[in-house]
Amino acid sequence: MTRVKRIHVVFVISIIAVLLLSAVGPSYAPRAQASSGYVQLIVDNRTTSPLKLRLEGPALYRLQVAGGDLMTTRVLKGSYDYTISGCGMTVRGELSLPSRTKLILPVCGARLKVVHDPKVDLSEILKVVPVKISNDLNNKVVVIMTGPSTYVFTMKAGQDLLVTIGKGTYKVQYTACGVAVTRTWVADKNTILTIRCP
Repeated sequence: MTRVKRIHVVFVISIIAVLLLSAVGPSYAPRAQASSGYVQLIVDNRTTSPLKLRLEGPALYRLQVAGGDLMTTRVLKGSYDYTISGCGMTVRGELSLPSRTKLILPVCGARLKVVHDPKVDLSEILKVVPVKISNDLNNKVVVIMTGPSTYVFTMKAGQDLLVTIGKGTYKVQYTACGVAVTRTWVADKNTILTIRCP
């Protein structure tokens, strides 16, 4: 092997090693302004679906907690910008973690009965509510709802769906009796959306 080829092989192996090391690095990177010390963060996901949490502040953390699981970790204390995805919603905001904190996501659409600091009821942040969607048509329909989150429901004739969705105002679209229907509907706890001819 010539000297040039050996140098080329060493260079390529070095690049591959750097890429592999950067790919398996830690999921957080402390910043210079980090508060001193760590605090315990407990994430209790009582739903049946995964909960994703991204914290960006004194450090960057990406956590995923499976449905029905509890995760305990240590994070640098301080203020964080968060992104939480759960119960079909994604929400951004700010969260202060000055001491041990427990984040609890109850079953989608439910609320915690008692919340004492330092517990945070994530249902108050995600704001999902149970609603009923009722298809009064004699045929199958596809309902598209765009608002705090986007949902698509395919419903059989006469079918009722009990679902948990993000609370708020939606643009509802479907085709009924040969007409494309677009209307506004507000989802709140136990409201009913009836799909019918215009």
